[in-house]
Parts: sequence; structure tokens; C-alpha cells
Amino acid sequence: MKQTFVTSMNRVVRAALILWLTAMVSVGSAQEATVSYTLDNVILDDNNAQMTGIFSWTYVIGDFENGIGQFNSLDIPFTSHDQTDLNATIAVLESIEITFPGSVHDDGVDITLVLLQPLTPTTSSLINLVATETLNESKYEIGGNGFHTGLFLSGSISPINSAIDIEKLTNGNQADAADDPDVPHIAQGMTVSWTYEITNTGESAISESEIAVSDNQPGVVPVMDTGSDAGGDMILSPGEIWTYTASALALDLENPPAGVIIVPGCNDNRNTYQNIGTVEVVGTTVFDEDMSHYCNSMDSDNDGIPDNQDNCILVPNGPLAPDAGGNSQLDTDGDGYGNLCDGDLNNDGSTNTLDLNLYKQAHRTSLGDANYDVDADFNGDGQINTLDLNIYKGLHRLPPGPSCCAP
Repeated sequence: MKQTFVTSMNRVVRAALILWLTAMVSVGSAQEATVSYTLDNVILDDNNAQMTGIFSWTYVIGDFENGIGQFNSLDIPFTSHDQTDLNATIAVLESIEITFPGSVHDDGVDITLVLLQPLTPTTSSLINLVATETLNESKYEIGGNGFHTGLFLSGSISPINSAIDIEKLTNGNQADAADDPDVPHIAQGMTVSWTYEITNTGESAISESEIAVSDNQPGVVPVMDTGSDAGGDMILSPGEIWTYTASALALDLENPPAGVIIVPGCNDNRNTYQNIGTVEVVGTTVFDEDMSHYCNSMDSDNDGIPDNQDNCILVPNGPLAPDAGGNSQLDTDGDGYGNLCDGDLNNDGSTNTLDLNLYKQAHRTSLGDANYDVDADFNGDGQINTLDLNIYKGLHRLPPGPSCCAP
């Protein structure tokens, strides 16, 4: 019986410990947010003096009313006391009490600002000026420079403007619309790099824990570049810019995976990848988003080399269609034009009789022969013969190329 009791007690203790640890983990992982408020047009009925101040309210998201408030600045008429020595009790649903211990008649402060409605992270409240059955009036008693007591003529408590901006880049380009000229052309399997520039365009600082940056495309997860935090304090100050990045391999946009957003674009109704970057201030309605795009590079000759990387755009000479010598993108004179589309043997910009004469000198030679001209071996098989002559005939009187890469 004694053993049973001890075992039962152990179970109770163990269960209690698990509950306590769970609660601690939950509290530790709770996400916090901070919003700043300003005292707007708070006018005393004594000589129309104005009271000003800014306070911050830090709270666990989902539990706004039980946060913690602190004045960052406070200027009260008729006294030298400020936020450094005054006591402030802030209840965002009801009122703000500001006091200084001691006799009001000597050097004390006792101020009550009664809210007409609860504050929220994005909405303000007037202060109550006239007592009702349910609300007291806002009032003050201030000593130290004479004795001042009375009511307020006007005033409100307002959240300081928070605003945030995101600019999203694809491979360094804005590419905002699908047909914009700066939309990058990226071959399938090549790396796509996204940059998300986050700017605090508001009036109040925002902590890193309050900022959420996301992308609407599956598998794209922006990560903060901590080196972009100029102050190294994880606080995005007004005007400061942070950078987030993400990368992936370019998809085959003709056969995209499920969930990927495809739109017509690139000025030829080609399948174009579209994704939207979003930044939000957590726990508020403050957010911004920006769209960006890319399309796959065209491969006009279907040789496995996209046009923007192909030294013979209209003549197959890539890995899917190598030349007779098994070469891909063979360019023996290094002028940016592949041999299969470059009959300009003297590199004067045109293919004419001068080039034909050079070809004749090399005709019927092979690699190692004295007159062998590697540039005239158009198909790269080590022999200059009728096959090369037929290729040259198709190039005669035409400029070399077209090529992606010629100067």
C-alpha cells in the first residue's frame, strides 16, 4: 500500500513537472511585438499648456492587453519631472496613470488619462474629457512650479505610423511585370537568386522578431542577411534597409510542378514564373508585397544551349546536337561565333570571295597537314572536305552568327 502511494505521488509529481515544462517552453517560444504610441494634442485647461510623450507597448501576440508599457519621452507642463523619474501605469484598455511620489502641493504629479475606447496596435483613442456614469474624466494635479490642477480640453492616444516596404529582385532585376524588359531568361537547372530588400518607411523602429518575410511559391524561404543590419542590433530603424535572400534551381516552365504560378510573359506569351514576396509587421495589419518573374531561355535550334548562351543560335551545335567531331559550341578562332555558323575566315565581318579563297587553300586537307585550317573545318571532324564545303556554301555572303556572345 505504501509503495502504491509513493508510485502514485511520483506520477502526480511527474505530470506536474511536465505541465510546468510545457508552460515554460510555451512562454519561451511566444512571439512578442511592440507598438509605439504618441500623446496627440493633449491640452490642459491651464493656459492651454500641452503635454507630450511617446510610450512603447510590448506584448505577446494574441494577448495584447496584458503587455508592458514604458514611456520613452514625456514632457509635462509646470514640472521638471519626466519619464526618467515618473511612475507610469499603462492599461491600454482603460487609462494611463502618471504619478510622482510625494506631496502634489510641493513637487508631486498625479495625472489620469481615461481612454474612451481600448487601444489596439493600429487604432487610437480619444481621452475622456467629461465624467459619465461609466467613465471618469481625465484630470491632472501638478506641483513644484506653483500648484496646477484641472481637466483636459482635448487629446488622444495614437499609434505612431508604422510602414514597411519590400522590393523583390530576381537575379538582380526588378522584373515587376511578366513582360518587363528586365525579366531574366534563365535556363532550366541554372540557379535563380532572389533578393528581398526590406525598408522601414514608417516613424517607429521595428524589431527583427516583429518582421516576417515570406514568398508565395512552394519551397522558397527567404533568410535574413544579418550583415545588412547596419546597427547590429536586430532593430529595423526608420529608413534602414535589411536584405533577405533565397535561391533555387530554375524550373522547366513548360512542365512546372504543381502549385507553381505560371503566367504568359517575356513578350512572346512564353510560360513565365511568377512569385510574390511579402513582408508584414507581425500582430498588425501593416504589410507590403512585391512581384517578380523569370522565364526559361529560348533554345531556337533545340541543341540544349539556350539562345542567351548559344554561339550559334540558329544552327544546332550543342550537347543535344554536337557536330561531326562530337564537339559542343566549337569556336576555334574564339570570336564568339561557333564554327558551324561562321564562314568569315578572315574575321572582317562578312563572308565573301576572300573567305572562299582561304577555304580553297584548306580544302581536302586533314589535321596535321600543312594547309589544314582549323577554322575552315566547320564540322570539327579533323578533315576539310565536301561536308565542310557544303556548310560553307550555306554561309557564303552572310554575316557570321547570329550568336549570343560575339562582341
